[in-house]
Amino acid sequence: MRLKKIVLLVITVVFVLMLGAIIFLAIRMNGEHAAYVKAAEELENTQRGIQGLNDQLMDAKRKIAEYEGVEFREKTEEDDPLANISIADIAAYDLSDEMMVKLAADPEVEEDHYVKAGITLSLNTKDKDYATYSATLAANEGLIKDSINKVLGSCTYTRIKKMQVEDVQTDILKELRRMYDSDFIVGVSFSSWYIQ
Repeated sequence: MRLKKIVLLVITVVFVLMLGAIIFLAIRMNGEHAAYVKAAEELENTQRGIQGLNDQLMDAKRKIAEYEGVEFREKTEEDDPLANISIADIAAYDLSDEMMVKLAADPEVEEDHYVKAGITLSLNTKDKDYATYSATLAANEGLIKDSINKVLGSCTYTRIKKMQVEDVQTDILKELRRMYDSDFIVGVSFSSWYIQ
């Protein structure tokens, strides 16, 4: 009889301890869940704040570009075609001579102005057209320079002084890709750049 009471007492104690542990874990998990929810809300609010600041920055850039009379373009991955290409897969091609291009007539400036630039093309060696077109770059350099001349020569002195160099490079890249009807050229850079 006494053994039964001891067993019953032990079972009751174990049951109470287990029940206490379950209640403790439930309270702790509820507290952790509340902390997680609060942290997630704070993160979401911060992201909204950053997006709001980014929107304000874009608006300011748009207004500055409008005031200066230049086209505003938001940067996208399209504007950085090198973003997803390994440096090991890029070959450089330097145009043989620096180019001297006369800028378009500028109603705000009387005298003629020129751009002098040394130009390097970045080529994607993994592109399907690389083998075909890279072998003929030297032979087609006159056509390449003519396309670059069209881009630079369409700019006035006032406009090109307000443009960022990256925007000029992007315009040249787009024209060369249009000419080749291919994306094997992934970048245009200037080894020298001078406006006079």
